[in-house]
Amino acid sequence: MKTLPDAACQRAAASLYRYLTSDPPPTAADGFLSTHPAWKEIADDVQRKAAARARVHELVAGAADVAEWAVGLGDAGLTPFESHTWGTAAGVDFAVQIAASPDLLPAHRRELIRAVHTAVQNTYERFLGQVPDPRP
Repeated sequence: MKTLPDAACQRAAASLYRYLTSDPPPTAADGFLSTHPAWKEIADDVQRKAAARARVHELVAGAADVAEWAVGLGDAGLTPFESHTWGTAAGVDFAVQIAASPDLLPAHRRELIRAVHTAVQNTYERFLGQVPDPRP
């Protein structure tokens, strides 16, 4: 059976991922959110629930489009680490998301993250003349 080239399948998967995560219909969002532990805390408060729903929708609408990256990671069998974000008093922000094989040893993972942190800090200092602050 002839199929699409893998690159075309990845583009299609990224488009589907983007579609499914970009603007969920309110009824689908409500159904999902009603099962979230934090949502149960405000289940009986209509105003808080409406405000929280609006904020969640705002966060989804403003989320970075990482669909192709996410599909590529999954296809390659890579697992993302937590994201790393830096900023300065001048408001220059920078974020890095690192992904690697789930078989990467914890010591190697720490060393990789340390190397990325050093590279970002050196770049900030060299090009911006500022020392960045790690941000949560």
